[in-house]
Amino acid sequence: MREYDLTTGKFVEGGFTLPEAKSDVAWADKDTLLVGTDYGAGSLTASGYPRIVKRWKRGTPLSAATLVKEGVDSDISVRPRVEQDGAKRWVFIDRALTFYTNDLYVEGANGQLIRTPVPDTADFRGLIGGQMIVLLNKPLGDIPTGSLVSWPIADVAAGKAGAPQVVLKPTATTVVEEVRTTDHILWVKQLDNVSGALLAMTRDAATGRWASRPVPLADKATVHLVGTDDKGDRVFASVEGMLTPPSLMVAGAQGPAQTIQQLPARFDASQFVVEQRFATSKDGTRVPYFLARKKGVKGPVPAFIHAYGGFRAAQTPTYLTTEPYRAGPLGLFWVEDGNAYVLANIRGGGEYGPAWHQDALREKRQNAFDDLAAVAEDLVKTGVSTKGDIGISGRSNGGVLVGAAMTQRPDLYGAVIAGSPLEDMKRYSHLSAGASWVAEFGDPDVPSDWAFMSKWSPYQNVKAGAQYPPAFFYLSTKDDRVHPGHARKMAAKLKATGSTVYYHEYREGGHSVGADHAEDAVRAALLHAFLTRELVEKKK
Repeated sequence: MREYDLTTGKFVEGGFTLPEAKSDVAWADKDTLLVGTDYGAGSLTASGYPRIVKRWKRGTPLSAATLVKEGVDSDISVRPRVEQDGAKRWVFIDRALTFYTNDLYVEGANGQLIRTPVPDTADFRGLIGGQMIVLLNKPLGDIPTGSLVSWPIADVAAGKAGAPQVVLKPTATTVVEEVRTTDHILWVKQLDNVSGALLAMTRDAATGRWASRPVPLADKATVHLVGTDDKGDRVFASVEGMLTPPSLMVAGAQGPAQTIQQLPARFDASQFVVEQRFATSKDGTRVPYFLARKKGVKGPVPAFIHAYGGFRAAQTPTYLTTEPYRAGPLGLFWVEDGNAYVLANIRGGGEYGPAWHQDALREKRQNAFDDLAAVAEDLVKTGVSTKGDIGISGRSNGGVLVGAAMTQRPDLYGAVIAGSPLEDMKRYSHLSAGASWVAEFGDPDVPSDWAFMSKWSPYQNVKAGAQYPPAFFYLSTKDDRVHPGHARKMAAKLKATGSTVYYHEYREGGHSVGADHAEDAVRAALLHAFLTRELVEKKK
């Protein structure tokens, strides 16, 4: 890691330089860097992330940096963070206790770290007008989960913060996903029934009340806030849908959003239709999904469902040339052939806020598998496809999903794609970054946790003599997040049952699997051939 000057387009001679390591840095000022890195023996947590943050002055060696905050081995990490509010820069230290809990500190007078009143389950989202903006992932008194609240940052830094003020509450269908600030506007990106929506919020300094203005962008779209013009009170957003190529849009203090630039269309969108539908899961929960098909398609056709269901990660519709994630234009190829492509919004993600995620945590994980089955069964019920003609796909955490799905319902699915997958949940916490996900899945070394995990851990539930749907595993040898041993073991165990197994392990690319576009193209072609062979040609 080297200091780079964007103005000159060159590395800074004699500038800050860090050796290769898992590191976190933040600029306290132009000559001071806050650094969390590998300082030698004992400086990393059990998960392999920095647990020590130091203040490093320009022109001095890293060894002369002074301690700011030190965590303990059981922490996930300790990270520096700096936020600008007007002319003032505020230094924060974020100590991650688990994957979903954090202690947040702010630097007050004389460099003293003050523990903020932010609950350890909440997320600090930014500063504006002297207010600290926080998203609640659990209720705070009578303030509901999913609300945005604020505290005066000066009071927090002085150790005298009072009760928070409510900025925005969620509704049954709208939840906060992203927040950006400019000098006078709090920009809030929401999900409204899984489609991106934008609000411009302002605070009356006299009354302290917040007002909001909707800024329409697009229907059935993925929206991400990608940058701001602070003084101009403008926010820039990327916007795309299954039939709409990625666009860069800008919204300001007044008027509608404007499209600045849009990538050229890669296909004729007029020949396709995208719908949002809802399935009913085993416990009665309505589960949304997006369905893409050619116009005029009649009768049942082979279908392909992609889902994730974990880590609060909402699955929103992107351009068909990028569906599903890390599979190139597979979704486009599939619907061009006259088949059905589905993006399922099962529990475990963030589609409807923290509660949607929490409904598939740990002992509730089975809900995610039931939701996937409900979407597949809804395709059968509504005549879109037929039992056994439905393929499923999942990556990473989605590997647990499709692995559990194929072992629980081999009759329902006709093909399975698992990318960089988690499969052996008995060992996952001892492999690569697995220890950091115990709050999501459970701890297999705790008997009470393994009691529920053992019911759905894919590897342990492959039974000798059973026949499972054909499965395609793709992964990278150099994946340092999910160990490649998961896919290798699962593939071998399935093959031993006599089930059909396809396997592609690419050396480069890490967890994303694909260090270049050439490999992405190869993977998309392989997956398309797999689905065609197993769901189309074998049915003829």
